[in-house]
Amino acid sequence: MAKLLPGKNGGKYQVWEKGESGNPKGRPKKPVLQMKVVGYKLAEINDTIQAMCSMTAQQLREIWENPNSTILEKTIASALRKGIEKGNLDSVETLLNRVYGKPNEKLDITTQGEKINQPKVQVEIITTTKNEDTNDKGISGLINE
Repeated sequence: MAKLLPGKNGGKYQVWEKGESGNPKGRPKKPVLQMKVVGYKLAEINDTIQAMCSMTAQQLREIWENPNSTILEKTIASALRKGIEKGNLDSVETLLNRVYGKPNEKLDITTQGEKINQPKVQVEIITTTKNEDTNDKGISGLINE
């Protein structure tokens, strides 16, 4: 059993015994993983999300309240409805990203949209043999712009 110990600022904190957990059931599984365990195929999940994203809040509420709705429909309806009602669209964004993929993000921090002009560089490598008269070392390179 956990022990309550006094904290620095007058509060208390728990210290767990070795082998004991404060969360015995573990972290809850994500809804899509739960749906796969129940037996839904990924295509079914994506099709349902896609169809339900085009519904109104009233239609989502009706699906949630309908006793004949599947667990998949109820889970998606609940996530969409709560997100809309609370004004937090993270769950909606997650569902849309799952179906349509995350949009490509473009970032231009150097040119403000203008084309980058890269100078052309020509490299010429000349190979020579060692000449005792001029003390050449062998390979010399010439770079022209």
